[in-house]
Amino acid sequence: MAIKLQATFDRASTRKDGCLGLGFSTQELSVADKVTVLEFVDKSGWLLFSENENEVSNVPKERARDGKSQSQRLRAAIFVLWEKKGCKGSFDSYYDRSMDRAIEHVKGQFDD
Repeated sequence: MAIKLQATFDRASTRKDGCLGLGFSTQELSVADKVTVLEFVDKSGWLLFSENENEVSNVPKERARDGKSQSQRLRAAIFVLWEKKGCKGSFDSYYDRSMDRAIEHVKGQFDD
């Protein structure tokens, strides 16, 4: 399902995880279009915005990722492990050591 709306890009704000929050304002919408827009809340997809020049070739063919990126999922899993182990020291230090071990593991497979 997709919807095409005339909109004004009127807001951008930074988030603590490094992503951006974006805001758009539309013209007055029909009830059906409002319902369609509200069905997209909390869904992942592609946002294509251009000042009056969109082409179908610009629309990505692959599916948008839902939720967290792979790196965000890995960091969260390492955090849970750090908590469960009751490690002393900061999480950032533990995370750095864990990532160094993972990197060395991958690099060790280069010659295989």
